[in-house]
Amino acid sequence: RKNLNQLEQFMIGQYPLKLADLYEAKAIRLMYEYHFKEAVAEFEKTEDAGKEELYGNPFTIHITDCHDCDHLAAQKTKYTKLSFAKKMAELMAKGDTATNADERAQNYFLFANGLYNMTYYGNGRMIYENRINRYTTYIYYEDKEREEAMRSVFFDCKEALTWYQKALSLSKNKEFRAKCTWMSAKCEHNLWLN
Repeated sequence: RKNLNQLEQFMIGQYPLKLADLYEAKAIRLMYEYHFKEAVAEFEKTEDAGKEELYGNPFTIHITDCHDCDHLAAQKTKYTKLSFAKKMAELMAKGDTATNADERAQNYFLFANGLYNMTYYGNGRMIYENRINRYTTYIYYEDKEREEAMRSVFFDCKEALTWYQKALSLSKNKEFRAKCTWMSAKCEHNLWLN
């Protein structure tokens, strides 16, 4: 409401969270539930949500993960949380509607890269963070709580593995299939670690 008294104005001025933080937290939760279209709608409820640039390209994958390398690398396209969510929704739609199997496979592979980089193991850990969510807090939990936190979607590569497998099944290109197989193996290794 707009008609605040002086005390209410003071209290709201002191409150550390803004409406954009709440919308962004909800959008992030939706992204980790793999509802990217809905996440975009939440981000767009206010102009300040999801505008922070990501450190690295969330669609970049290497044989060996190197977050710092990805963060220092020049990026043709700078992604924000909002533009990342839009691109993920677009990739899923293109993958589902493309008639060419190789095109579908490529879209699914990029989608899987985005999912992988959203996890703890990828270069887009910052996707999870905002003023409400902090991924680093799991470190300080006691064993039982830490174990439970580590099973959360932030550490889970099952969804990325599913999409790498879909991309693998669609392509006949041996080199591309090798990339899909390698990323599937990385996902399986991370699942084993958890």
